[in-house]
Amino acid sequence: MQAPVIDVQVSVQRAEEHYLNQNGYKQVTTLDPKTKELRECNLNEGSLTAHKVKLWYLRKHNTPLMPIVDIIIESCSTKSSLAISGYTCLRKNLNRGTIGQPQYLWVRRAADADQARTEQLVEIQATIGKERVQDDPMYLAPDQVKGIAHGARGRNQRDHGSAYVRVDGNLNKGSMGTDEIGRAHV
Repeated sequence: MQAPVIDVQVSVQRAEEHYLNQNGYKQVTTLDPKTKELRECNLNEGSLTAHKVKLWYLRKHNTPLMPIVDIIIESCSTKSSLAISGYTCLRKNLNRGTIGQPQYLWVRRAADADQARTEQLVEIQATIGKERVQDDPMYLAPDQVKGIAHGARGRNQRDHGSAYVRVDGNLNKGSMGTDEIGRAHV
């Protein structure tokens, strides 16, 4: 069984990328639409003006930290209803350098051992594509896109038979000059 995701971080500078990489974090990947190969994902993919923003996760067994069980995207970094529900904001704007509204990732840890066992995340992957094209592969879960042979995470099958669940939101909202967007799948 794969180790659960126990931490999620966002990097906006090379020094942060180096630190996360050195400390065992894995960078979120995406399927390159042209080569059909997995590659590192810049959450501001395709933007003409935005800074590179990368999402990282750490997986570990036997740790006192409860695993991450949910990730959502919000336009604000403070929201009492989310905090009361157990979410923590990563406090780095995913749209850094764009003219669009800020976007923040919020994560929630398991509340107890049962939830940790049944709802833990074990993989995070992003999809990119054209938002205006309804049948774009971006809307499919990573394990449903032809050419990807990846293992599932430790949850029941959801989202039309996929082992992934889409985090609803545009990770590239407001980037100028492009219609490319990113979506996270957990």
